[in-house]
Amino acid sequence: MTEVGVDALFVASTDRYLNEYVPKEQSFRQWLTGFTGSTADALIVHKAAYIAVDGRYWLQAEKEVDKDVWSILQTTFQSQVDQVLITTLLEHAQEQGISIGFAAESMTPRRLEEYQAKIPNATWVALDPSPAQVLHSFDDTNQVPDIEISVLDEGQLGVSAHDKLQQLTEILGPVHADALLVQRLDQLMWLSNLRGNELPFQATFTSIGLVTPQYLYLGVEDLPTSDLLDEERPDVRFVPEEELWAFVGPGADFAVVAYDPAQSTVRIKNKLQQSGAKLVEVHAPLDRYQSRKSAGELRLMTDAFHRADIVMEETIRWVNVQLAAGEHVTEARLAEEVHQRFLRQGATGLSFPTICAAGQNGAVIHYGPPSHRRRIASGELVLIDAGAYFEAGYATDLTRTFLVGMDASPTESQRTHYTLVLKAAIAGMTAVLPEGARGAQLDALVRAPLWAVGLDYNHGTGHGVGINVHEYPPRIGSLHSSVLEIGQVFSIEPGYYEKGFGGVRIENLCTLEPGPQGFMQVVPLTFAPLDTKLIAPKMLTFKEKAFLRKFKNTYNRRKKTMKRLSYR
Repeated sequence: MTEVGVDALFVASTDRYLNEYVPKEQSFRQWLTGFTGSTADALIVHKAAYIAVDGRYWLQAEKEVDKDVWSILQTTFQSQVDQVLITTLLEHAQEQGISIGFAAESMTPRRLEEYQAKIPNATWVALDPSPAQVLHSFDDTNQVPDIEISVLDEGQLGVSAHDKLQQLTEILGPVHADALLVQRLDQLMWLSNLRGNELPFQATFTSIGLVTPQYLYLGVEDLPTSDLLDEERPDVRFVPEEELWAFVGPGADFAVVAYDPAQSTVRIKNKLQQSGAKLVEVHAPLDRYQSRKSAGELRLMTDAFHRADIVMEETIRWVNVQLAAGEHVTEARLAEEVHQRFLRQGATGLSFPTICAAGQNGAVIHYGPPSHRRRIASGELVLIDAGAYFEAGYATDLTRTFLVGMDASPTESQRTHYTLVLKAAIAGMTAVLPEGARGAQLDALVRAPLWAVGLDYNHGTGHGVGINVHEYPPRIGSLHSSVLEIGQVFSIEPGYYEKGFGGVRIENLCTLEPGPQGFMQVVPLTFAPLDTKLIAPKMLTFKEKAFLRKFKNTYNRRKKTMKRLSYR
């Protein structure tokens, strides 16, 4: 830091594509801090070091980071991480100005602008590479698998890549731009109707996009060779990434380029400016189009959700059978069983690291990794949060908490807290909302049964799901103002967590359909069985009991009719 002339160093958890899940060997933040959670940002000054984590990761950070070195900055929600980091930087910049270094490849222009505005006596220094990158020089030999690009059947999707590109006219026309820069990989996959296997917990391949109503230009490191790509995606053109910039600038094909400062990086913005292109800002240009699923997408996603339901049901049954037979089952063995059952159902990979938390470990909201030593015992609660990708490349995400042991009886506390969380989940899955309602309003409806008895949970209520397991919009949380729309797919996942007791979370994926005139109806899309032993019927209303009967019948009906892979 002294050599490059900075007083502080900001290390983001994302990579150059702004991915949430970054390969371990390429995660500078994980290498630096030892923290393995998917999101957290680090800040280093010459005499102190900080890591900011949201409510999902408080306990995990306490376990994983060296507290003699790192001060843990705790926030309730991910959206508050910037606030606590800004406050910390202000404390260090009080007496004199401060110079702050950051990696240009993982910082967005919008985030940088926010920090600059709130820390006026700071100088921000774009580093390429940053000291964290220099010190964490890793051997990436054989790290990247042979990349396979899948071409989706557009007849099943119902919307072609050509049709999606035509929508760019609505975006580019009003700002008089020739092309749109797209850096988020899930958006490029959505636009192209392609999928890939390059990165963990994604169905993507790395690329940078320049998009026009006629063509999608994908800048890649290695050009794919496939007659099928040329035949099925004539609107998609692959070029070496360094040649992509020759398309922009004075006298080139695209003199004016639109970009979203919240969904691109400082490095790529600098590339565009160096080319001489005129830049215009647009806000979330593709988000609304991508978040509203077509009828074809919903059918493909629903099929994937059914398979995930079956994996969850049969995994829970397997645990109980194993323990009844006297077998030892650890958290890690349970997680591997989930993985193998996904593969047998046709999954191409996991959509996030599987959470298998036994007993007290359930209090760690995003617990992981599953322990090879922690044995699961009869009579305790186990929380499984798991998801996968299937051939269409849409993520699944499902959580169930269950009581272990065929003959085990729940404690009063287990039953009470499970039923309270269930009531919150039902409130979300049966909600009727006025058109234009926002995520914060649905969040309040879900939390209400827990609030009524003085309880709450330290994470958002839900997130969008699509090509990435965490998609925005929508977001459902007390601080989120995104508008909910018909056709969006999102999770409803209330919970209860108590150190020493463990945790309960029930997560289902849902969508919004038209309701009474001027209203929208939340409709569940996942139906894996709930643990009836943990339900206290006296705590449920008549309508809640009726919903549970319908919920169970829907799963049984779909299980009989869906086309399943035979894997026993």
